[in-house]
Order: sequence, then structure tokens, then C-alpha cells
Amino acid sequence: MEEAAQREAFHGDLDGLARRVAARSGALRVAGARAGAAAVVGAKLVAQLGDAPALFVAPNAKACDALVRDLCAALGEPEDGGRVRAFPAHDTHPYERFSPQPFLVAQRMDVLYRWLAAAQPAARIEPAPVVVAPWTALALRVPARDVVRSRSVHLEVGQTTDRDALVATLVAAGYARMALVEERGELAVRGGILDIFPPQRAHPIRIELLGDEVESIREFDELTQRSKDALAHAVAPPPRELLLHRSLVVDRSAAIRELAAEQGVENRSVDELLDALLRGHIPPGAEALAPLLQPAVETVFDYLPSDALVVVDDPEAGRE
Repeated sequence: MEEAAQREAFHGDLDGLARRVAARSGALRVAGARAGAAAVVGAKLVAQLGDAPALFVAPNAKACDALVRDLCAALGEPEDGGRVRAFPAHDTHPYERFSPQPFLVAQRMDVLYRWLAAAQPAARIEPAPVVVAPWTALALRVPARDVVRSRSVHLEVGQTTDRDALVATLVAAGYARMALVEERGELAVRGGILDIFPPQRAHPIRIELLGDEVESIREFDELTQRSKDALAHAVAPPPRELLLHRSLVVDRSAAIRELAAEQGVENRSVDELLDALLRGHIPPGAEALAPLLQPAVETVFDYLPSDALVVVDDPEAGRE
């Protein structure tokens, strides 16, 4: 929030404050709302704007977790699967030889896809999300919106599709093939049945194929593996941030080798890395090569819909 923003003393006039924010006449700086009161103020602003998306920026991960709990309580939302969504930072540092945990990356892709859907009425997931993120989670570049759209798989009952080609497309988009689907970003195949857990869904989906035709789409319980409600259609966006193509790896191989030579990396290690990437495997820590391997990147704010409410909680602590 800009330093020049008008300062408002918090005297409990939530309705007046909400109306001023809804008018979008400029940034407002609210003073005096401490601890849980900040969530109450935020919930009032969210309610005033209806289904519009919102982004709450917390100073750190601990404050983010607390704000998620407080907002859920103030909005009457469940802490898991409701409108309030956390956008976590990676649990690794840049250039470490480790990759962030898949469930964290899937959480991030969940939010990005929901923002994409909020900007497209035909794909909208209602209502638009109320996202809470620490400053560090917003710092990293993410795959461009066009890349995420192009790697999202749309399925509907009656559609004709080749099972093996569909599986290959999902694996290339970052889905991990498993014996059973239990976590977001996983895929299982049993004959003409495909189980997929897209990052934006509360439960996985089961695709039943009759030959090359999608006969049914159902949600299922990941704990009991029992089918639930039938669906007419479903979308499986990428669960991974690092999205690459084999052709792109080939094109960038020379640049990767040049960078490795500058840093004294052995040719054998580079060969192993490139071989893994060409086979579609993402080695631990490959996210550090995203500037070379990612087709296109954008900031998180490029995803944020134009009508979104943005609230920065305790900006001084965030800057520190």
C-alpha cells in the first residue's frame, strides 16, 4: 500500500469503511485494527464486494496461517475447502538442490487457476477465492497464463479421446502416476478408468472410458476410493509450476551446457540432467532452471483479476 494512501482511524465504523473501499476511489490506510480485528475488518470488506476476488498479504508465513484461520471464522467459511485459500511460499530456498513439496505447489496452482477462472465467466469457480499469502510467496515468477490455459485438460461426458494420449498429456502437465490417487496432482490408470486429482478440486475425479468415449465423470472419496456425485464436465489444470516441452529442452540444451561450463559443472552431471528432462522427469532442484526451461513466466499479480480487493496486513512488518 502506498505511503501516500489516506489514513483512516479505526473507530468501528465498518459499514462506512466498506462503502469507501467499494467505491474504489483510492488506497486507504486503516490504523488501529489489531490481531483478530483485522480479519473482522477484512471480512466486512469481502462481504461488501460480494463475489469479487480478494488478496490479503501477510508479513510472513506464521501471520498468514493465523489470518487464514481468523478470516475463515469471520466469514463463516470452513478452514479446508472453503472460499478462503492460502497461497504458500515454497518450502525451499532458490538454487537449493531440492524441489518444493508437491502439495505446496498444488496449492499455489489451485489459486492461480481459480484467479484465471474468476476472469472467465464460462470457467468461473463460484465464488471467487479470498486468498491469503505471505510477501515471499508473491516474489517468484509463475508460468504465464497462456501456458497454464494451454496445458489444462478439459473433459466432458460423450467426448472422444485416446486414453494413452490423454495420460501422456496429463503426465507432461505435471501429474504423477500412482497406483492410487490420494493427493492433488496424482493420476492413476486402471484399464478404461482414469483417476485424476486436479489442484483446484476438493476431491479427485474418476473418468470412465468406453472405448474412446468418456462414458462418465464422477467425484470420488480419496480415502475410501468410492465414487460420489456425477459431473457433466471437469477441468484438470497443471498441478506443477515448472512446465516444459521436450522441444524446449532440446532448444535450450546449449544454453544449459554453457551455463554449466561457466560454473564448472561436470559434463556427466549435465548429461544426466538433460536426459532426465528429455524423458519428462523433473530432477530435484530443477526449478532453479525455470528461466531457461519455462516457455514464458509472469508475476502472480498478472493473474489477479482487475476487480480484486487487495489488503496488505501490517505493511511495516512485511517490509522488514
